[in-house]
Amino acid sequence: MEDEFYASTKLTSGEEVFALVSVEQNTDNPIVMLQNPVNMKMVNTSDGSIVKVQPWMEIPGEDPVIIKWDKI
Repeated sequence: MEDEFYASTKLTSGEEVFALVSVEQNTDNPIVMLQNPVNMKMVNTSDGSIVKVQPWMEIPGEDPVIIKWDKI
């Protein structure tokens, strides 16, 4: 397993997810593990712009999320 790093990841579905990422390259199709993935969205308010952060998926106990490399 490689080092962990924070990254914004764009999936083939078009979704963009920010998470602590690690990549397992011991297979023909590398696996990407996302820990605590979130969606971030800029929201304009009367007081200015803010960043809204919410969980990517609200499924309890599903951490880390594992995604195949070909889906990124």
